[in-house]
Amino acid sequence: MITDIIDEIAPRAVNVASPYFIGHMTSTIPFFMVHLKAITAALNQNVIKMETSKVLSILEKQILAKMHRMIYKNKDTFYQAHVQNTQTALGVFTTGGTTANLTALWVARNKIFKPKDDFKSIEQDGIFKAMTTHNVKQVVVLVSERGHFSLKKAGGILGLGNENIIPVDVDHNRHIDLKKLTLLIEKYKKDHTKIAAIVGIAGATETGIIDPLPQLADICETYNIHFHVDAAWGGPVLLSEKHAHLLKGIERADSVTIDCHKQFYMPMTSIEILDEILDEQEAIFKDLYK
Repeated sequence: MITDIIDEIAPRAVNVASPYFIGHMTSTIPFFMVHLKAITAALNQNVIKMETSKVLSILEKQILAKMHRMIYKNKDTFYQAHVQNTQTALGVFTTGGTTANLTALWVARNKIFKPKDDFKSIEQDGIFKAMTTHNVKQVVVLVSERGHFSLKKAGGILGLGNENIIPVDVDHNRHIDLKKLTLLIEKYKKDHTKIAAIVGIAGATETGIIDPLPQLADICETYNIHFHVDAAWGGPVLLSEKHAHLLKGIERADSVTIDCHKQFYMPMTSIEILDEILDEQEAIFKDLYK
């Protein structure tokens, strides 16, 4: 089997280390990662719970905290309280950017349907009762027309409908058009439509465009809408002293997706979804992954 991989598969695989390969989605990784990957595969730890991973679960929470601090830059006391706290979550590793965006919209969807009368939660009672109880006829997510296709997938899985992931026109700079976005928000306010989230793009897959995150954060705060930033591709720019300012405003997001297998040069399937730990979404985030 190993011989087959070496002789038959490897020569036909894409050489991501080649200087002629143009592929921002997947790049060569540092050679020591090959050995580290082999070691972690051999350990075969299951980090779903402490009983099956022990020390790796602790290290995972530390890594999530480092990533969280890179984005939100909270004080030492915050991280001392939350890094190893079993009652809170600074984020979670997932198997891909699609799953990370799905998780963020999952939280956003649940936030808009608070307990009311005999309705306990959308997780327990379902989306039909949630919408009936809250007198909502439609739930949408607003994102630039450059938004990643994973958002539409999430809409279908979450029962919102992929047609309710609404693309917003872009301006002459290919950024989300803020005027048109505001007009859409006002329109939906009048007809019993709930906006589960507004998604800001921090590095569009095709163009690298970064939406005006501070302005999007202002809009979300004004209208009390969940602000998710899809920084799957552009998130690692935060490590750059020269270019980190391009992501100004990301620290105001309620949730952020980052793909470590892109500009962090990690092996494939290394993804994170991080959240700000607002009081109202902390319980929701915990409930999803208890």
